[in-house]
Amino acid sequence: MNGSEHRRLMDEIGIWLQEGLISGEQAARLRERYPVPASKNWALVVTSVFGSLLVGLGIILLLAHNWDDLTRPVRAGLAYLPVLAALGLCAWYVFSDRSSTGWREGLGTFLGLAVGASLALVAQTYQVGGTFRALTLAWMLLILPSVYILDAVMPALIYLAGITGWAVGQSSCQDNPTGYWLLLGGLIPFLIWTRRRDPGGIRNGWLMWGTALSMIGGVATCMHTHEPVLWFALYAAFFAVCLLAGELWDRPGVSLWGRPLTLLGGFGMGVMVFLYSFLWFWNDMNRDIQYYGWRRTEWQEATDIAQVAVFMVLYVVLLVLAFRRLKGWPFRLAACFPLVAVVLVALNQVLEGHAIIPAVLMNGYAFVLGLLVVAEGVRETRLDNMNAGLVLLAALLISRFFDADMSILGRGLAFIGLGICFLAANAIMIRRRRAL
Repeated sequence: MNGSEHRRLMDEIGIWLQEGLISGEQAARLRERYPVPASKNWALVVTSVFGSLLVGLGIILLLAHNWDDLTRPVRAGLAYLPVLAALGLCAWYVFSDRSSTGWREGLGTFLGLAVGASLALVAQTYQVGGTFRALTLAWMLLILPSVYILDAVMPALIYLAGITGWAVGQSSCQDNPTGYWLLLGGLIPFLIWTRRRDPGGIRNGWLMWGTALSMIGGVATCMHTHEPVLWFALYAAFFAVCLLAGELWDRPGVSLWGRPLTLLGGFGMGVMVFLYSFLWFWNDMNRDIQYYGWRRTEWQEATDIAQVAVFMVLYVVLLVLAFRRLKGWPFRLAACFPLVAVVLVALNQVLEGHAIIPAVLMNGYAFVLGLLVVAEGVRETRLDNMNAGLVLLAALLISRFFDADMSILGRGLAFIGLGICFLAANAIMIRRRRAL
């Protein structure tokens, strides 16, 4: 139980005591049963990480001041100083049996930056050939053990940023970026370990956010095709997997920002539903625009299809596991988005030249989904759910206003009406919550 959950429980115990649901003795026993959790000084963690960044940058600047005047052996020796200093501090921390989160994160940040600086300095000193992608790959592989040894999230985030950048570089140079998934697999045990120990903690939240955002880049860079059908299927399955995984593994009662998979999956599918409500998206699917500007190979086609197939299979498995746990029909309908997408894409291919039909059906799906989300939010007096549904409905209606042949006056009146609906719905919801 984290600090916010403990405070909420203590508030509830006070309310129960005032309403006579429990006696004073029972309230005292409950408070003893749930003591105040040990707090982590996150200000110390932030200052430790920031201090490590400043120290690392300061060392680099000191070395750069007279770098051109130094001999090559001296440069090589100085290049190893940052990483040796970081390793010495990490060894002192590990063997001194300390457990400070601030020390862990600070030293992990320092070591991650020191390894990169030393590699770059040695490469510059001896004019080592190669690319920045190769340097980044070596850097990430060298700092990966520090994630497990120090049990630190910051080097893990540096690692995620590095492997994502490596994959983007590979894709931009038309090289094989699929090694990204192997590199990401090296961090999976740490993700599971961190989640099991503190599922509602801020360290797990940061790590899950970093992993989810990195996977978006990995999914995009590992696709070689420009075929809209494959992209549509891939991202529909990916965001649905995020939503379902969040519903299965995210801890209930945690704020929405503490559930990155659920938030990212819901937001991603909302954006896709909105974009594919436009007619021109469905027209683009019938155009032969795949693989332009690429050296098209059978291997690229195979890996693209395999990636889509893997996410689709994973989606079906998670859908079967999570369908009963999905709360209410809005989540169930949202979770079925990839199935709806597959049916509409197939219909669009059959009815070539009549893209208006799948576009209308997608608009109907989005409208029903928005209404269900709003109704669920009103029923459970959840402002966030209600506003999410209203945003989807408003975006859908506004996009249709721009599609339709309406005057400026008509559009202005429509926007005013939508704004009044938003304000009225929130005012009614706030009044209902106060009455409870």
